[in-house]
Amino acid sequence: MITVYLDSQDYSVLSEENLKLDLAQIKALLLQMATSGEVRFVFSSVVVCEAAPTSEQAVNYAIKRGTLISQLCQGNALVDPARLLEAEIRALAARNLAPREAVIGARDWFPMIEFDDPTPLSEAMMEQLKADPMYQAMTRPQRREAERRIFKKGGLRPEILRTIETATGQVYIDAILAKLPVERSQAEVFGRYALCRATKEEATEAMRASIRDPAWLMRWFTENPALAIPIGDIVREPGKTLGAAMRSQVEWANNLKATEGFDDGKSMWEQMPFSKKAEWEDNANRLVLGVVERVRAHLPIQFDHPATLKDVARSCPGLDATARAMQSSIWDNLGGSRKDLPSDSQFPDAMHAMYAPYVDIFRADSYMAPHIRNQVKRHGTQVVAKLRDLPAAINDFQRNKDTP
Repeated sequence: MITVYLDSQDYSVLSEENLKLDLAQIKALLLQMATSGEVRFVFSSVVVCEAAPTSEQAVNYAIKRGTLISQLCQGNALVDPARLLEAEIRALAARNLAPREAVIGARDWFPMIEFDDPTPLSEAMMEQLKADPMYQAMTRPQRREAERRIFKKGGLRPEILRTIETATGQVYIDAILAKLPVERSQAEVFGRYALCRATKEEATEAMRASIRDPAWLMRWFTENPALAIPIGDIVREPGKTLGAAMRSQVEWANNLKATEGFDDGKSMWEQMPFSKKAEWEDNANRLVLGVVERVRAHLPIQFDHPATLKDVARSCPGLDATARAMQSSIWDNLGGSRKDLPSDSQFPDAMHAMYAPYVDIFRADSYMAPHIRNQVKRHGTQVVAKLRDLPAAINDFQRNKDTP
C-alpha cells in the first residue's frame, strides 16, 4: 500500500465549489484511490489546525475541508508533532531506526487526552453540605440526622442519586456539548462519568472518538466559532512570529551586503560568519543537534552516548527534515537570489515536512518542495510540487513498486 500525505492547501483547493474540470477529475480520482485499498491518504494535526476556520464567516469553508479530509483519509491519522519528536528522541537514545509504525499507525492526530478520576459524588456532596451555613449552625444530633437523609453506608442514598441524575444529567451534558467538541452520542458517557458510573478511561475514549473525525470537529465550530481560533493559532501564530524574524534577518543581511567592509572592498556581509553556503550548512548542523538537546532536556530519557548527525538522520528523520528544510529555505534569501521575502507559511510548511520521511509520496508547497526533497530523498520519499502532478506520481510509484 502506498502512503500519501497531501498539503493543507490541497484540501482547500479541492473543497471549492464549481471546480474546474481538471481539478474535479483529480478529486474524483483521489477519492477512488482512497477506496481502492491500494493507496492510504494520511493527515496530521498540522493539516487540521490549518483547516480550522479563522473567523465565523469561514466556518462553512472549514466544514468542506474537514469533510474532504475525513473522506479521503478515512481516519488514517499521523501522530501529533510532540509525540513524534518524543518517539524519535527515544529511538535516538536506544540507537534504533525511526519509529515508522508509531507514526503511521496512530489513530489520534491530537495530543494525549486523559481525564482525572472524578471526585466521588458522595464526597462532593459531603463537602457541599459541610460548607452550608445552615448545616454549620446545627447541633451534632441535627447534623447526623441531615447526613442520614442523604447518605447510606458511605454513599448516596439511591433516591438521592436518582434525583440528582434526573435534575442535572441533561444540564451537565448540555454544558459539556457547549464547551467541548463531543458528539451527543458520546456526551452521555460524561453524564455517567460525573455520577461515577463511568470510568475515566471511558470518558477519555468518548472525547477522543469525537475529535478523531475532522469533519465532525469543523461542524462543531459552526456553533462555537470562537473556539476554533486557538486551534488554528497553534500553527499560524508561530508562523507569524518566525516569518517576522526571518524577514528581519533578511533585512539585516541586505544592509550588510550594501555596506562596504574593511577588507579588500568586500561587503560587511562577505566578512560575516554564515555568508558562505558551507558555513550556513554547518550552522544548520549545529541547529539540528541543538534542537535534539532541547527536546531531550524535557523528557525523562537517559543517553549513554553523544548524539551525532548520522544518528539523528537515522533515528530522527522528521526532526532532521524540518530543521534543515527551514534553514535551506532561509538561505535562498540570505545567500541566494530569491527576492520575495520569507512568508508566514514557511514554518508551517516545514512542520509538515516532519512527516515526509514516513510516507511514500509527500505533497509540498511548490516553493518548499525542493528544500524538503533534498532532505528526504534518502528515505525514498517522492516529493510532489504540484497538485495536478499527484495522480500520475501515485500511479508511477505504484508501477515501480510492482516491478520486480
